[in-house]
Amino acid sequence: MIYYKNLISIIVFFLIIFAGSVLRLYNLNFENFWIDEMVTFWVSDPNISLKETVKRNFDADSHFLLNYILKFFFFLFSYDINSARYFSAFFSIFSMLSIFYLSLLLKEKRFLFLIFLVSANIYLIRFSQELRSYSLIFFLTSLSLIFFF
Repeated sequence: MIYYKNLISIIVFFLIIFAGSVLRLYNLNFENFWIDEMVTFWVSDPNISLKETVKRNFDADSHFLLNYILKFFFFLFSYDINSARYFSAFFSIFSMLSIFYLSLLLKEKRFLFLIFLVSANIYLIRFSQELRSYSLIFFLTSLSLIFFF
């Protein structure tokens, strides 16, 4: 009986993670870039020097960590508008997994409900579809809590 209960929990966990991932990736490039996303895209250009990136950071939005990680992402993949939003979506998907691990560290018994809340949160879904720093900040916050506990 315990085996079936654990098996059902594992299946529900993977269904929730899959549904949350689909919600984050569905219609990812439906809208055009907003002006703040254009600025982030402009600052994190991998074809410019690091000195120029620093100058653009100070002139524009000063999201240093986001712009440098995004610059490396564009260097590895392509400097393309369509691939830019995958950056935020992947950090949002990784944050669902890190929240799950955090709930295991805290020995939370309602971890499936917590994962459901994170994966179905419209705020997290909406901002994972934009080239913004919110998904990265949420992921780094969950990682810092994991290392704290």
